[in-house]
Amino acid sequence: MAEEQIINPNTALDQLVEAAYAPEEDEEVPAEEQPDELDSTVEEPQEESPEEEIAELLYLNDFAKDVDVDVADVYELSVKMPDEMEATTISELKNFKIANADIDQVRHELKNREIELQVQADAMRDVPQVSNELMMAKARRLAIEDQYSRINWDALRVSNPAEWTALQMDFTNQREGAKAEEAAATNRVDTQKLQAREFQRERLLEVMPELRDAEVAEDSWKRVNVLASKFGYSQAEVGNIEDARLMRMMIHFSKQDIADTKVRAKLDKAPPKKAKTAPRMPTTRKASLQRLKDKAAKTGTKQDIDAFIDAALR
Repeated sequence: MAEEQIINPNTALDQLVEAAYAPEEDEEVPAEEQPDELDSTVEEPQEESPEEEIAELLYLNDFAKDVDVDVADVYELSVKMPDEMEATTISELKNFKIANADIDQVRHELKNREIELQVQADAMRDVPQVSNELMMAKARRLAIEDQYSRINWDALRVSNPAEWTALQMDFTNQREGAKAEEAAATNRVDTQKLQAREFQRERLLEVMPELRDAEVAEDSWKRVNVLASKFGYSQAEVGNIEDARLMRMMIHFSKQDIADTKVRAKLDKAPPKKAKTAPRMPTTRKASLQRLKDKAAKTGTKQDIDAFIDAALR
C-alpha cells in the first residue's frame, strides 16, 4: 500500500484534483515496433451513447481514497472564493450549507413580511385623503341643508303645489345621498384609524416583546400614566398616543422615573450622617509632658531629653 500523503491545508482544492486526476503521458513506441501500414480492417471506435457520456458524481470520500489521504485532511483544503472574498475550507462550506438549509424559506417569509409592512404603510398614508373625503361629504350635506332652509316652503306650497312637491322629493334624495356618503367616509376613517393603531402596536411589540404579557403591559401602562401626570397629561391624552416610538420612549423613562423615586425615598428614610470632625489635640500640661517624655524616650537625643526636663521643671 502506498504511503499516506501529507496534505497542506493551504493547498487549493483545484490543484489537488488536477494533480490526482491528470492523464498519464503516453509512452513512446520504439520505431522498429511501429507497424508500417495500418490495417484497413481495423474498426473505427463507436461513439458512446449520451447515457454513457454522463459522468457519475465524484464524492469527497472517494476522492480521498483515490489520492490516498485522510478525508478529514481533505476537508481542511482551501477553496478559492470569487472577488475579494477570503479563501475558505471545505469544512466551513459544508457547515454553512447545513446551517442555512432553510435560507430560501426564511427569505420568502421576510419578503412576505416586507410586502405586508409596505401595504400597511401605504394604508396609513391614505388616512389624510380619507379624512378629506369625510370633510367634503359633510360640507355637501351642510350645503344642501342650507339651501333647503333658504326656501319659503309655506308660500311655495300655496302658490305652486306641484313645484313644492317636486322640490321636496329632490331635496330629500340629495340629503339622503349626502348622508350615505358621509356615513361611508366615516366608516373608512374609523377603519383606517384602527389599522394605523394596530400597525403601531405591532411595531411596539416587535421591539418590546415583553409587552405581549398582560401583566407586564398593565404595569407599563400604569408607570407611563404616573410619569405623564407629572407633566400635566391626562390618562385620556396618554391613551390617544399612537406613535410606537413615542410610547417606547415613555416606557423607558417611566422605568427610570420609578427607580429614581425609590432611591429618593430610601435617602429620605436614612438618618442624616454626622460630619466627622478632626480629633482635637490634648491641651493639658500632663498630656504635653507625656508627649515630650515619649519623644525623648524614642529618640534618646540630648535635645529632646533637655526639652522634657525643662518643661517638667517649669
